[in-house]
Amino acid sequence: MLQTVEEHGIGEKKFFGGESIGIADIAFGSVVYGLEIIEEAIGEGAVFEAHRFPRLHAWIKNFMQVPVIKENLAERDWMVAHYKNRREALAGSA
Repeated sequence: MLQTVEEHGIGEKKFFGGESIGIADIAFGSVVYGLEIIEEAIGEGAVFEAHRFPRLHAWIKNFMQVPVIKENLAERDWMVAHYKNRREALAGSA
């Protein structure tokens, strides 16, 4: 699915709809941000590797630099710690 988005979703544009952020960017961005945090919390490799998905990688960098996005994302370190603690608690109860 990521390869399809890489090849057909963004193209040479900065965002999905062109030069400005839109609803598709916000929806996809929330998924990407969450996956990156979960990957870090469980210690797995990155899904959105720059060499595999150069357009998506550029899109992520552009997305994270939009002021309204940057100012409203949940704090990354807190989220990683939260997911690590949650994972440990679930593993301990099994």
